[in-house]
Amino acid sequence: MLNHLEQAALRAFRAGDSSTTSAAPLCGHEDWLRFGIRYLLEIGGRVRTMCFAPLAGAVVFKEDGSPSVPEETAIEQYLRDCLQPIAPTASVMGEESGGSLSEDGISVAIDPVDGTWALVNR
Repeated sequence: MLNHLEQAALRAFRAGDSSTTSAAPLCGHEDWLRFGIRYLLEIGGRVRTMCFAPLAGAVVFKEDGSPSVPEETAIEQYLRDCLQPIAPTASVMGEESGGSLSEDGISVAIDPVDGTWALVNR
């Protein structure tokens, strides 16, 4: 069962309310949760769309042999761009594009598609 914050964030997302995407600083835990839920819903939609889109020629293999698709890097950059105005000092680590996590302050880790092998193999 969803809590009140999750229900409100889902209602706002479905209604097209972009107030959680404004450039205002995120002040507390609830602001960060609303931000996270909002972008999880949005990016989840993009990933679901990838499941039905042709991937021929789009799959690349990283040095470790694991697959990646360009949309993963695009999603990481999109989230970095969304974070910049509201948390300019946040450190970001993306599975595809790297980065670093800070021991203090705000750190965000991004893995757009957890299970790229499953996506690639349908």
